[in-house]
Amino acid sequence: MRSVASALLILLLAVPAAAQAPPGGLPPAPPSGEAPAAPAAPEAPAEEGPSDDALPPAVAPPPAPAAPSPQVVVIQTLPPAPWAPPLTPPTVEPTLPPPPPPSEPRIRNGFSLKGFAGPRFQILHGHTIWGGAADLALGVQFKNFGALHGEFGLGFGATDGGLRVTTFDQAVTWEFILGDRWRLGLGPQWLLFSMQRATGSDDVGAWGYGGLAFGAVDLLDGDTSNMQLIFQTRYTRLDEDLHLFTFGLSLGGRFKTP
Repeated sequence: MRSVASALLILLLAVPAAAQAPPGGLPPAPPSGEAPAAPAAPEAPAEEGPSDDALPPAVAPPPAPAAPSPQVVVIQTLPPAPWAPPLTPPTVEPTLPPPPPPSEPRIRNGFSLKGFAGPRFQILHGHTIWGGAADLALGVQFKNFGALHGEFGLGFGATDGGLRVTTFDQAVTWEFILGDRWRLGLGPQWLLFSMQRATGSDDVGAWGYGGLAFGAVDLLDGDTSNMQLIFQTRYTRLDEDLHLFTFGLSLGGRFKTP
């Protein structure tokens, strides 16, 4: 019995090994002294992916935009203009404002009347005479030359001894105009001199001749009148030994036609 059981066990073990052996028989035994090689592991079957029927339908990507086509710019060139000489710009004269109208001269031709009066100091043969005088002059004024006047004057005074003195004089004067305000004049003059006698109440008189000179300045000026300050000096010869010197300062006015 024991031998039968052993034979069945061996048979059971041999059948599966024969089923797994490769066709062609058992592998050759390894050479002596080497360990037998382990049997090769069976290859795992290749993993199959999901079938095409299980995938969702593929979505096509949108088409790419077309590249812009290049633009062609056509530049039309004009033929060159014919040569011409350069034009000279017209000369423009500067426009100046019109000149102002000429001012009317302050001194014009016309009739002139002067009147002046003031204190006077005289010297006669070493004696002093204090007094005053008043004069009136009529004439014509020329704007380019001056003025010509005939003068008439009356003077009065007294000597240092108390004797009364009276004079009546006439003169012709030519007046030079210097600038707008200054004037210089000179001319001949005649004088009737009368003085009280020391021994009585009557007077003694004498005629004399000589010359005068004066300077004047216009203080106030208008179109038809002005005010003047006048300094005047006179020399009169009464006799061969009598000489009268007169100095006066007067304030007066001039009236003239416009």
